[in-house]
Amino acid sequence: MKALILSFVGTMTKEVKDVIIQYDKSIIIDSVSNTLDAATKVMKNYYDIIVIDMMIQENNKDWKTPAIKSGLNFLKTHISKQDIKLPRKVFALFDRWETSNNVKDIVKNLGYAYSYYDGMSDDWKRELVEYLKS
Repeated sequence: MKALILSFVGTMTKEVKDVIIQYDKSIIIDSVSNTLDAATKVMKNYYDIIVIDMMIQENNKDWKTPAIKSGLNFLKTHISKQDIKLPRKVFALFDRWETSNNVKDIVKNLGYAYSYYDGMSDDWKRELVEYLKS
């Protein structure tokens, strides 16, 4: 099994990696900090699961302006393309205060799971593990 984590926040990337490793130490994990690098990864590799921080940068020059639109554009354009091997699962992480309901509805309508990331709560971790099990 192979996983790709998209997040420019180092602590979030580490926490997601830790959750995945605790679930199954044999999962190979790649991580990227922007959607440009992620697009390259998904064109060259197959991933069983992609975990994406929806407030992601489009490229490394955008470090000051991560935006929901970058995450949505990645999901809509790169994950739905027919020329890549589609991941079995996509798990989107949202900041509860930065995300409108319509964005969550778009992710849900694309058929992906999501949770609210909160460094003070383990709810998203349990939801990710349950999603990995499904």
